[in-house]
Amino acid sequence: MCDYLPNFLINFFSATINDSNFYISIKALADPHIVISMNYVYKEAQFDNLDISSNGRLLFIYGKMLCTLTLTGEVSKINDIDYALITSYQFNIEAEHFSADFESGNLEISKRLNQIVEKYWLYLLSTEKNEYAVYYGKAYKNYAQSVFSVIPYDTLFPK
Repeated sequence: MCDYLPNFLINFFSATINDSNFYISIKALADPHIVISMNYVYKEAQFDNLDISSNGRLLFIYGKMLCTLTLTGEVSKINDIDYALITSYQFNIEAEHFSADFESGNLEISKRLNQIVEKYWLYLLSTEKNEYAVYYGKAYKNYAQSVFSVIPYDTLFPK
């Protein structure tokens, strides 16, 4: 869960729209950062032969995150009215920095987990961002489709 809505600056927008299909690409920068808060549970967890089994609160902090959303679609006729139907989408995340803050009942394990993230943040970012990109990509696609499904194509994209 994102604890607050970050400021997004759209720094690129491109659209190709014709009578039968469309392509939209948006790049936005979240500045200064995005914080994602969640509960975590690590059972029988080991890292570098150290026990890191714990549970508690976890914050993922993405610094200066650049998001790119691409929507591709076609015209779909419903009750003789043309609407935009998204047929594919892609969402990518890049960040200048990634950190985490583990809070568990065991201060030593929390400290150890935070040190692991500090040391391996580049690798962790490369693995974690893909999961979030899938989740947010689908959410933004569904949100856009809910708008596209109630506004006729010619009204949404006037000639």
